[in-house]
Amino acid sequence: MYCDTWDYTPMSKIANTWLTRGFDCFREGTFGNGGQNLYVSKAGVLQRIHLFDTNKDGHIELVFCNAQEHLEAPPASVYSNVLTNPRRMELPAGGSPTGAVMDLTGNGYDDLVIGMQKTGNQGLFNAYIYYGGPEGLTERHHRQIPAHLCTTLTTGDFNGDGRPDIALITQGKLRVFYQSQRGFEPRYFTDLNITADQLGASDLDGDGCAELYALSTNAPPRIYWGGPNGIDPQQVSEVPVGDTADVSSSDEQKGLSEEEKVAATGPLAMFVHLDGRQHLFVPFAHRTFLVPVGNDRSFGPPLEFKCQQALAVACGDMNGNGYSDLVFASRDQSTGQECSWVYWGGEAGFSEQRRTAMATHRACDVAVGDLNNNGHDDIVICQKQTDKMYSIQSPVFCGTDEGIDPHPIHLNTEGARRVFIARTNNDTTPQVIFINQAARNATGDVDSYVYYGGPDGFHPNRRDALAGRGATSAMICDFNENGWPDIVIANSSENAMHLDPGTYVFRGGPKGFSHQPNEIIPMRHGLDLSAGDIDHDGCLELIIGLFYSPDILIYRSTPDGFDLEHPKIVTALYGPDEFMRTSVRWVRLADMNNDGWLDLIVNPVADGLCGILWGGPEGFSSNRMQLFPLNGNHGTPLARDLTGNGYLDLLIGGGKPRMNVPHESFIDIYWNGPEGMQPHRHTQLESQSVIGLSVADFNHNGYLDIFCTAYKSLIERDVDSYIYWGGPNGHYSNKNRSRIRTHSSSGCVAADFNEDGYIDLAIANHKTFGDHIGDSFVLWNGPNGLDEQNPTRLPTSGPHGMQHEQPGNLIDGGNEEYYTSAPFQLPDNQHVTSIAWEAELGPKTWVKAQLRFSDHEETLDAAFWTGPDGENSWFNNGQSAEALNDNGCWVQYRLALGATNGGCTPRITEVRVRHN
Repeated sequence: MYCDTWDYTPMSKIANTWLTRGFDCFREGTFGNGGQNLYVSKAGVLQRIHLFDTNKDGHIELVFCNAQEHLEAPPASVYSNVLTNPRRMELPAGGSPTGAVMDLTGNGYDDLVIGMQKTGNQGLFNAYIYYGGPEGLTERHHRQIPAHLCTTLTTGDFNGDGRPDIALITQGKLRVFYQSQRGFEPRYFTDLNITADQLGASDLDGDGCAELYALSTNAPPRIYWGGPNGIDPQQVSEVPVGDTADVSSSDEQKGLSEEEKVAATGPLAMFVHLDGRQHLFVPFAHRTFLVPVGNDRSFGPPLEFKCQQALAVACGDMNGNGYSDLVFASRDQSTGQECSWVYWGGEAGFSEQRRTAMATHRACDVAVGDLNNNGHDDIVICQKQTDKMYSIQSPVFCGTDEGIDPHPIHLNTEGARRVFIARTNNDTTPQVIFINQAARNATGDVDSYVYYGGPDGFHPNRRDALAGRGATSAMICDFNENGWPDIVIANSSENAMHLDPGTYVFRGGPKGFSHQPNEIIPMRHGLDLSAGDIDHDGCLELIIGLFYSPDILIYRSTPDGFDLEHPKIVTALYGPDEFMRTSVRWVRLADMNNDGWLDLIVNPVADGLCGILWGGPEGFSSNRMQLFPLNGNHGTPLARDLTGNGYLDLLIGGGKPRMNVPHESFIDIYWNGPEGMQPHRHTQLESQSVIGLSVADFNHNGYLDIFCTAYKSLIERDVDSYIYWGGPNGHYSNKNRSRIRTHSSSGCVAADFNEDGYIDLAIANHKTFGDHIGDSFVLWNGPNGLDEQNPTRLPTSGPHGMQHEQPGNLIDGGNEEYYTSAPFQLPDNQHVTSIAWEAELGPKTWVKAQLRFSDHEETLDAAFWTGPDGENSWFNNGQSAEALNDNGCWVQYRLALGATNGGCTPRITEVRVRHN
């Protein structure tokens, strides 16, 4: 092909020079692997896409997408000497929303029962019973009983045998442990078809058998009457109170904003003893009732209080006048400031005119008792959290002759849900016990970390912090084409979706990264990222996979930032969209059919299905999608040529294992070739919820190995990751693997960090022994393999990912990406004399070239590539090609754009092939 100018046409013949310059010229060529890691920008710069050396010092960085720092299993707090010199003792618990205090053994000491709902760990949970005694509550005297996903519990003697029992909701249904003369026997319990949001217990009819009080959002308040045989679902009475205009606190929360729902909490099933009768606590959104119950099981006229959003009640004599006062823990904002209430008792009973507001915030429980034996009961309010923190303080209001001291004492609590005043030891004053549910940051507002590599590897103090909120994935590319890598971080905002800030873009430059993003892509539910020039227009597209959505967002980059006005939305879905409302979405670009266009791997596209959206000039569409069946969902995908046949194989990490089904988390490998991928050309390798995959020859035997992270198993989070060792022809087996001890691992990067010839491995640990705050690892490789005994430990906070793109060519795993020019026909009787290029070389990058010749354009593909010394040699910049015995008038060149560990990139603006 000949042309007169080189500004707008593929090639130019100027002074015996075949010149490639400008976007249109370079675009006529072929980009290795469909341009997965190579493109030419609109400005005409041929360059690599995925970069790992952000400060261009020759050493690659690690980005840990920190997502959470909260503690999901804080211990329960037991405070003694509360009003004089508070001392705190802790008892192991786990994600506990419920508890109860009662003397279960009859020894005169209160015992503590704690139910576990969500610890962040896998497996089935027990409830804990801590027994009181002279030395108090300790682990030395405790028992565990089976109560998985316990949401509420209470204690009472339901069968009247003189031994208190335990009733709790486990996995949505009632379970009763009837205490025998041997105590509580973990294997002996009664399950009943009774559901409830909250449970309480008290002997309402005076027959010596405790009743069970059940509050539910979808049913009226109910009393299940106790008797000699315990709780009978048929012996039930609904509590007749309120009218059709009353809205429950739980129902009203259905209309709350997402921000308000963050700390939304339902009312407790409670009782107060007034005038010799037990009264049921029945709260509605705008008023609260106390319903008396008679010995004949009748309900008397209720007491009504204009107390809004009341969640708990307790009674006591705070001012020492001999009358019972009432305390409502509430979120009442009718006065303009959120408060709880004290209703003062007296000869005339209770009155709206005789009440005192207490400034509280998100109160959820209350306990009343005399904490210093001065004759005045004191009030302990349990406060759950603020907008941003679980770790807050709960107030203690001291009773006085005048009422309550307006200056409370404050006790540290951790997302506390219940509070009790109890006597569990021989102290002269009672203890205050908080059942804590979560600790620290409540919103996922934690920084991601960029750890900078160096000659000495990585160091905990050599890092930058980038703002984020529940970050899950990072992408490093030069999106604005200024020669410096940018970092894009997807924010899932998992812990506070109402605060979702969108996807953050941190622009690179000689001064490094700012803590706050330079650009924000306004969208929600971001999870995974991929990038490439999918439409061959010279601009990188950023692809964002979402969770809880069937949509995929595509944003086009420009030198001035991303085009936020014209995003493309691709709906990748097979079947109804209900499944995607609870699912996550991983995306990865690769040329899976070798047609020169990037395809989009999407997992999942339906329950049990991964999909490939085939790329092309028309873009992505669900109408052009191949489906791949899986046992589970949600694992991350990866494309690599595992067999060396020149086709990318598809690896799909397994999702989270489920209870009560055969193991279903596998790495699925679909083998690729000229006929494409077929369901029967498929391998499965056992896994444990894979969020990170790396493929590399870790043991230097010439075969590619597969490393997969392990986010969780059926029973634990501190679970081993696997390396599957490769063999001839892509042979992998469950019998040929090694374990690496990790902690809910969630990301990985494999590269030769210290450039000693061995591939090292960085691993993100999401949670270490139950705590999001922990260390991630760099494992150094060598002749003896990966050294697990001497890792470099890098502090992280619950990372949910790293850079999911891996260094290395997807076909051969090497440090080079390849560009092949369009064919060029030499003038008659001329031959190539040299090849040269104009390029800006980043640290540890290089460019080299080869040529090939043929008599006919259509046979060029079969010709061998050659350098100055034959097939295995390459030309340096400007090197003579006179020695070539070129055969044919048709010629092509190919360039290798090399970068150690994929760190930086050459930036090529011109290629000159001289001939005469």
